[in-house]
Amino acid sequence: MITIILFCFEALFAVQSNANINVTIIHTTDIHGWINSHVHDSRYDAGVWDLYNFVDYYKRTAGPNDLVLLLDTGDLTQGTGLSDATPIQGQFIFDVMKLLPFDGLAIGNHELGNEDCINNIADNFAPFWNGRYLGWNVEHTNPNKKLTGDYFTIKLPNNQGNILVMGFLYNMHGAASNVKITPINQLLTENRFRKAFSEPNVKMIINLCHIATNASEIKQLHNFISQHKPDTPQLYLTGHSHLIRTKDLDTLSTLDAATTSSHAFAMESGAFARQLGFIRFTLSPNGIQMNEEDGHMSNAVFIGENGIEMLDGGDLSSVSSDSLSSSLLSKLSFQHYFVNYNHKTMLSWTKTNDSTFNTPAGNSIHRMVSRKYYDLNLGRVIGYSKYHYYKNQRVEEGQHSLSRLVLDEMLPAWRWNINNAFFIVGTSSLRADIYEGTVVVDDVYAVDPFNNMMFAINNVSGEHINQLKKMRFDGRTFFDKYAASSTLIDPNGRYTIISSEYDAKNLLSALNTFAPGSYAMRSTSFSLRPIIHQFILKNWNNNSFSSFSELAEE
Repeated sequence: MITIILFCFEALFAVQSNANINVTIIHTTDIHGWINSHVHDSRYDAGVWDLYNFVDYYKRTAGPNDLVLLLDTGDLTQGTGLSDATPIQGQFIFDVMKLLPFDGLAIGNHELGNEDCINNIADNFAPFWNGRYLGWNVEHTNPNKKLTGDYFTIKLPNNQGNILVMGFLYNMHGAASNVKITPINQLLTENRFRKAFSEPNVKMIINLCHIATNASEIKQLHNFISQHKPDTPQLYLTGHSHLIRTKDLDTLSTLDAATTSSHAFAMESGAFARQLGFIRFTLSPNGIQMNEEDGHMSNAVFIGENGIEMLDGGDLSSVSSDSLSSSLLSKLSFQHYFVNYNHKTMLSWTKTNDSTFNTPAGNSIHRMVSRKYYDLNLGRVIGYSKYHYYKNQRVEEGQHSLSRLVLDEMLPAWRWNINNAFFIVGTSSLRADIYEGTVVVDDVYAVDPFNNMMFAINNVSGEHINQLKKMRFDGRTFFDKYAASSTLIDPNGRYTIISSEYDAKNLLSALNTFAPGSYAMRSTSFSLRPIIHQFILKNWNNNSFSSFSELAEE
């Protein structure tokens, strides 16, 4: 399935030549270790080798007036065993990414929680990209280690100017001790940031942002850059929130009145190697012209004059309503696609077949990934699931909830030696479904790539737990932020809350607003991933299933 969204992008790109420049931008973000395809979901059956072949096709077939860019906006790690079963988090993922023809990348927050991961990036990954791995507001605390670059330029064909590429991370809290993150609003006051604006003959600015499209940091960057480069178009490739969405930053009501530019656009391209963002436009003396020769209007979701039209089974489930501004539809001057990580889709999109699409380098990457998957024993079967357990907090009728499975079955079955345990898990802590059928080691890594230590808050009053459920956290209700045991709470009872370290800190802070200084947290010495693993080993090896095929037929 290919999702197509058409936008008005009214900025004119002045080009000092009569030659048109055809620009193709391929955007990846929040890959989170998903380089070996989604074996349980055939919609996303492409692996990182297919991505290589897809990009290679466009770069290899580009003409003298064509510019093809592959750009990533962070969070390469924490999501699968290939990312997180290695001695250092992301060690193998970084090695694989160095084999892909990226023109620029930005660092993500999931690379910044582990000191060893940070040092590995500074020592082995960032130097490879020679200043094109970006994060202007991210620094190593050791001045002798260069963790990220600030900006770089890309020359347009035919000496028609430059593209300025800058990279940023949101105002992250809780990073490892060997990294320093400068808030965006502070960065904008520093002279070192403004030096990029002195680059000559800049025709376009691309910002690689591991920042959610709607975040205040995007607004701050857009306003500041627009004030200093009012006639230069801006493209924001965003990430972090795992949504598919786009936004015209100049026509929506969130725009500050002081901003004078009229040509800034943002695109966020999902997560977990499910979609590629794909932009095509032509730079010409008359502005941006849409490339229409591809003919992919069928088999798509099209946002047109009458709103959303579903064509050939398109799926809008992960398309944000931010994309639906009617003011963006007055012209077909700019074209944006979401292309599924699907092998057949990539063949169709490039008008190739296996023999013309596959490359020796892509095949080598495939073998490399398969070998590491085998070496890490990620394909070892540990059990069989009768049901598909959905990670979504609110499941449809007849569906099975992963959070209910974890909170009401897996965690209570563990050897806590605690009375009246009450379990709370952040809704973002369980990252993937458990699918019906064979369960392998890698599936457990996908559910819990973090392996967070579980912490206990002792002797919590039932009344305070009930009050906790009525609180808001970062503007969200308790039940949007967390999933909790189904246990009915006695207001007069006493309970031990057990949660991951990350979530327990927030819960502890909230509880101490009810009774200041009354509560503390302690480590249980257990982490979540082995608990899930051991539960499946013990309880899901049903001898009545003699084979996977028999299980699948039930």
